[in-house]
Amino acid sequence: MASRTVGIGCCVAALTAFAVAGCESPTAEMGPSLAIGTTVVTAMQGTGGIGDGAPTFYGQNRQWFDLDVGVSTGVVYGRMEYVDSGFVKEDGNYPHFVVGPEWPGTAVATFVQTSATCVEFEGMGWLINTGEYLAFRVETCDNGEPGAGLDTFAITVPQRLLTHGNVYRAGPLPLVYGELTAYGTAMAPGIP
Repeated sequence: MASRTVGIGCCVAALTAFAVAGCESPTAEMGPSLAIGTTVVTAMQGTGGIGDGAPTFYGQNRQWFDLDVGVSTGVVYGRMEYVDSGFVKEDGNYPHFVVGPEWPGTAVATFVQTSATCVEFEGMGWLINTGEYLAFRVETCDNGEPGAGLDTFAITVPQRLLTHGNVYRAGPLPLVYGELTAYGTAMAPGIP
């Protein structure tokens, strides 16, 4: 019996209020057994850090995050804090990027499952140091227990987050401490 390919990301995209035309998500191979079901990831939560901790001119190469994002009854929700201690902004502090209801004008806008254990979410955040609203994309993976060394985190801020106008990107890297946990709903096995 031939193996079947299922677009996991398309399932989650259909659940969100944001329709994604021509969903091009990574796929997961499913074996010939019809008894195999899939899990739709509906939330990702966690706190942790990435970066090797090497000394930098202003601190150390370490990035900290705390997040709680997902989709519930078709509505995307979320909050996140992110600090990069590898450099400082003009105000003399490490970049502190925030998203969530407590910061007006910020929001998690999309939440898409990209593999059996990974999600990607995008939105608008606020860089506290400069008062800038900036678009962002985060990729997270819950690859097992404990999260350190297994789970991964990545963030991209395509607008100016660095002092000199460069695109900001950290990861994907395995967590050096902390844990990411994916929550989901088991789906019934597919019908051929």
